[in-house]
Amino acid sequence: MAQPADDTELAPATEAISIGSRTPARALLGDEAVIPGYWDLGTSVTFASPAGTMSALAQPLPDTTRLGVSGRASLGTKWEVSGGLALPPKQSTVTDDPPLFGGSLMGRRALSRRQSLYATASAERLLQVAATRDDGVWGEAAMGWDGRSFMDEEQRWIAFSWNMGVGAGRTIGAGRGHEPWLTEAIAGIGLTGTFGGDGRGVGFTLGSDFRFPVLSGGTAYWAADMPAISPQTRVDLYATLFVHLATGWSVSTTFAYRDRGSTDHPETILPILSGGFDQTTFTIGFTYSAIRDLSDPAKQQTRAY
Repeated sequence: MAQPADDTELAPATEAISIGSRTPARALLGDEAVIPGYWDLGTSVTFASPAGTMSALAQPLPDTTRLGVSGRASLGTKWEVSGGLALPPKQSTVTDDPPLFGGSLMGRRALSRRQSLYATASAERLLQVAATRDDGVWGEAAMGWDGRSFMDEEQRWIAFSWNMGVGAGRTIGAGRGHEPWLTEAIAGIGLTGTFGGDGRGVGFTLGSDFRFPVLSGGTAYWAADMPAISPQTRVDLYATLFVHLATGWSVSTTFAYRDRGSTDHPETILPILSGGFDQTTFTIGFTYSAIRDLSDPAKQQTRAY
């Protein structure tokens, strides 16, 4: 039902929770969780297409092209905060939907070089897929623990990654009197490959993130007979390739498939663009990063990294 949070470091808000969404390319290449003095600014474009038939919905789900902006900054040696904004998309169909924007905020605390705790909150405007317009947003919060462990300790090229947590979400200002809500357990596994040195080089992430429904309530107000919601186990499959340059620039591309239930059974989906229904996405992103010189706080100079 609910959408997960970010998919990669450069994806817009409210995408899949994966190792790349919490740890930037520079930190993965440098084998760090939080880099003291680090900050970055990025932008991305995401192309998304729905999968499956739309016969049970009053309006078809659109193909979209969406621009996202994001930023990140470390606070001290162990803490980091990041956020993102997904701007209203270009849709393949003309509708009278409200401006469809989304945003997220995440905090992270490093436990070691390769492990951290995170907490994230996000919100996104809802699509109009029912005959009656019912505006509002889907809000979600999640928290969890993630980490990596190298399979080749000598060269440290390939690492196994994991993610465990819990997420909860509900509609706000929509489905008056029938607001759906959902609590899920989160689990993810993957592989991370990094090839380079001194925080520069190329890398990839491959993996899957699962959401297991634990508790739920409310009705699918977007369906004709307004049945009770019936959330299913959901999975994200993703593959990301990234490169971080000596100039401070990073470039990444991500392909993802998101399984969200069936549009033939509207009670198993949620009308949001970022993962509310079965879809495939392709994202390309660009990020510029630097590291503040913390040796003299009065100067606060920066250097590309």
